[in-house]
Amino acid sequence: MDVSIIIINFNTDELTVQAVESVFANEKNVAYEIIVVDNNSNYTNLELLLSNYNNVKFVKLDTNLGFGKANNYGYNLSKGKYIFLLNSDAYLIDDSISRLVEFMEDPKNTDVACCGPNLLNVHGKLNFSYGNFLSKEKLLVDLGLKNIRSIKNKDKLAISKLCDFEKPSEVDYLSGAAIMIRKSMIEKYGLFNPKYFMYYEDMDLCFKYYKNGFKNILLPDVKLVHIGGQSWVKNEFGSYKSLTIILYSKYLFSKNILNAPTALALCFLGYLKSTFNFLKTKAKIFVKKLIK
Repeated sequence: MDVSIIIINFNTDELTVQAVESVFANEKNVAYEIIVVDNNSNYTNLELLLSNYNNVKFVKLDTNLGFGKANNYGYNLSKGKYIFLLNSDAYLIDDSISRLVEFMEDPKNTDVACCGPNLLNVHGKLNFSYGNFLSKEKLLVDLGLKNIRSIKNKDKLAISKLCDFEKPSEVDYLSGAAIMIRKSMIEKYGLFNPKYFMYYEDMDLCFKYYKNGFKNILLPDVKLVHIGGQSWVKNEFGSYKSLTIILYSKYLFSKNILNAPTALALCFLGYLKSTFNFLKTKAKIFVKKLIK
């Protein structure tokens, strides 16, 4: 088995089927299996919808583990030499998986832990494909404690970026929407940190490989569509709960680059600021309704 493709479904049956169909339609040159893990959707008919596809395993969890832990679960069922994580709201438009495998198989690239495609939106325009690791400067700018104009290389602050180069290039981290990982890397260093529920887990994953001396490479000529945010907008979480999940994940990653007390202090300040802004927005909406 060349590749194990893992797709996490959460209330996105139609999109998940689209992702699976795109693999069957475009990939003829690699041996693959597809593992679909349902994260305790409110309702799913995927077991029936996927029953006619060969080499597709469907597993329904009895609780929502979050993105990272659900992928870890799928990984434990995998047989491939490479693990390809594909979001349910992403789909292939050509043989991108084969081309990523070909890149990884090149003897010159044995120091590459993972690689990823250039992501596009549904209109064929560039979508966020990679980013810089979260930095102390970025945390301070987000809090308003540091002026961005005082930072020499402002581009290094961006944690979500469009592909802005023409040749395969090393990047800090790759979007978890579509990422190819050597199974040997996972066997040695692990897949996702189970403490993350959602967000920043892809950054944390690539940081783990990076700090152990391996590269994360984006291939600009390999393209794949990522709609973006579909399972998140369809889930049961309220906007404030979503905010707390994101901020907690931000704190978890911050501990990679800062000592624990500093990470806690900066992220707690971020929590207070975000809570204040959230309440202010809610108050404005409430006042507008009263006036009407």
